[in-house]
Amino acid sequence: MRYRRLPTKEENVPLIQVKLYDTRVENQETVDKLIAGITDAVCAATSEEIRSHTWVIVEGIPKQQWGYGGKTSA
Repeated sequence: MRYRRLPTKEENVPLIQVKLYDTRVENQETVDKLIAGITDAVCAATSEEIRSHTWVIVEGIPKQQWGYGGKTSA
């Protein structure tokens, strides 16, 4: 896997963070589909010119670490 450098402060880039239950992102195929689909949606809503500058982070978090209403969702 080839990594890109992080954007500098001066660069204006979209950064989309997606957090899901880890059971929903169990394989790389799902992560790849999410990144592609989210990037497509951002470009469709704004401009195709930002595609190469759009960053998407997909993070799977265990259910025990999610909470709402003061309680965990586990």
